[in-house]
Amino acid sequence: MLFPARETFRGILINEEGKLGLVYAPDKDRYETAGGGRNGSARAPHDKETAWECLQREIGEETGYSQFEMVRYLGLNIDEWTPWHWDGYAHLFLLKVKGQPEAVRLDPEEEGLQLRWWTPEALSGPLKNKLKPGALYGVKQVATLMKNGWDAPLPDKIIYSSPPWL
Repeated sequence: MLFPARETFRGILINEEGKLGLVYAPDKDRYETAGGGRNGSARAPHDKETAWECLQREIGEETGYSQFEMVRYLGLNIDEWTPWHWDGYAHLFLLKVKGQPEAVRLDPEEEGLQLRWWTPEALSGPLKNKLKPGALYGVKQVATLMKNGWDAPLPDKIIYSSPPWL
């Protein structure tokens, strides 16, 4: 198995460069990535960039931020799910930039990742209706955060469903 423990697994980020898993490292108390990024592409090795470096670079290019802290994976927003593909999916992350929380939505696109920025108020508004009960990842965490605030603790163990091709 690619990931060290199922309960530390927080999500899948998929783009044209391959799949990467978001994994919580309890010994470091932070989230890291595994099994993807530009270095993990089957098409081209690029510049041997790791998955974490790929995510940091994409956020920096899109936002201009040179420093940020990855706080947690919030969940997967899907507009429609069919057995053979997702339509309109995006991943939600919580970052801290200069000590302030910012919700990040990552939309896969052909050239990499496109970022859209949302305030916590916007996340609990328009995006709340797109997070469907029983959707793939993170719905319980997002609901907990909306109810109890951004610093609410996550459950110790979370059960995830996966598309059949993962």
